[in-house]
Amino acid sequence: MLNILLLLFWFTSATLSGLASADLLLRDSQKEWINNRAADFWNWLDDQRELKYLRYLRGFRWLRFVAMLYAFVALLIAVGLGILVSMGAFDEAEVQAKMPRNFEYLILGGYIASFLTALVPGIIAE
Repeated sequence: MLNILLLLFWFTSATLSGLASADLLLRDSQKEWINNRAADFWNWLDDQRELKYLRYLRGFRWLRFVAMLYAFVALLIAVGLGILVSMGAFDEAEVQAKMPRNFEYLILGGYIASFLTALVPGIIAE
């Protein structure tokens, strides 16, 4: 816990000192340019949240094909990894020493989530 607080302190102080230095060193026109780019980026993110481009993407048949292909590959990898986990391939001492604890379950969950996420464009398109 102490290490996390120490890292948080150093990160916060480095960020604040960087922003204070930028405030002192940049001219007003440069600050205004950065502010305008940040506002444009924020507006672009807001447009993406509304999913107004999703209707345009539904017309592409290749999008469904790529999504289903990716879902199939992710499912194959998840099933293969699940078989390896159930066979105990990751229980050896050498493997456990090189990987973080429960890393195989993290990867397995990631591929299952990836499989389910790849199915979403197919579900939305119908």
